[in-house]
Formats: sequence, structure tokens, C-alpha cells
Amino acid sequence: MATTARTRSCLREASVPALVSGHTARARWSVDNTFGAWLNTPVRSGRLAVVKMPPSARGRKSRLLRTDEPPHDLLVVIRATPADREAAIDEMVEDAELSSRQYVVEAIPKAREVLYGVSVFARRPGDDVAAVIDRFTGAPAFIEITIGALRASDFEALPTGANVDHFDIQLIAGIREQDPPAKTDSLRQAAARVLAAGGPLRPNPAYAGGTAESPREDR
Repeated sequence: MATTARTRSCLREASVPALVSGHTARARWSVDNTFGAWLNTPVRSGRLAVVKMPPSARGRKSRLLRTDEPPHDLLVVIRATPADREAAIDEMVEDAELSSRQYVVEAIPKAREVLYGVSVFARRPGDDVAAVIDRFTGAPAFIEITIGALRASDFEALPTGANVDHFDIQLIAGIREQDPPAKTDSLRQAAARVLAAGGPLRPNPAYAGGTAESPREDR
């Protein structure tokens, strides 16, 4: 069926934020004028109103899982959070929901588990926290938590991506592609448990004000 000019215009103008913990990635939907196909184009932008992307199970990519097992006492940093806990929960949920539309993990071959991931980076022994978060000037606060504390709260920290310091906290585990998606309320409860395990929000020494924009994170 032919797409009307007005519909194409509306679709081109609809934007969807990919809100990750670094406030860095944004995504927009656009329509190819020739084929009328959906394209997911990454862009940088400020904070936008949330418009949910439709799920695309067939389009999910398999997230690289490294073989390294993080030690119990390793600190990881949820770098870029707003200054209050409710807003931090909102962003963690948005991050996890975006991740679930993009990625699966295959800890067991051919068992494609949806990744409700919250991106974190390791703070290795001897590293100052500034070495982890100094690139992320767009967020006023950060959270630091040990792998052991996450495990004690029944969360996995999956070693994801090529960067050996990158991990994803799996907010809701065990959901396969064919299963119904996790409910937002369940994700909010999980995010609140992560924050509770991590203790108080800490001021980001690299914060440069509300108009600053952090660079794309190296996942």
C-alpha cells in the first residue's frame, strides 16, 4: 500500500530517544522514500520525550559475551545518572527497554535470552573514579557497586562487548524472544533494587552542566 506524503512526513519527524546511562545515544525512526522501509538511525540529541519503538524480535542482534568472569570484589560504575533516584530509575528502565529491543545474549547456544541491560564500566583496583567517568560530562551523578553486591541481590553482570571493562547488568533474566516482554513496573522494581545495593548517588566530578553532551560510550 502506498504511503501518503503526509504520513511519510510525520514518520520522518517522529524521534525516539535511546536513553542509556551515558545520556549519549539517541535514535530516530525515518522512512526511506524509495522503499518505505523503517530505518533506525543513531543520532546525538538532548533529552526528548519518550516515544516507544515497536519491538522487532527478528531484528535483535546477538550481543557479544566475553569469557572472562568478573571477580566478586570488582567495582562497576553506573556512570551517568540524574541527580535524584526516581529519575535515575526512569533512565535505567529506558536503557533496559531499549536494550531489549536491540539485543539478545546466548550464554547457552541457540537459547536467545532478551538483554534487559544497563551498561556499566569496571573500576579496576588502583583506578581513580575520574578515570572511568571523566568523559561523561552530561550527567550530574554516578553510582558505584561491587559485582558481589549485585550477585547478592540476584543480578548478573554480563561481560558484554569487546571492551574488557564493559558489563551489562541484566535487570530481568530468563526472558526468551518468544516470551511476552518484561513489564515496566517489574523493570522499575529491579532498577530500584540495583540502586539500593549501590548506596547513595554520588556527584560526578566531571559534570559540566545541563547543556553538556557526553561522547558515545565504548561498548
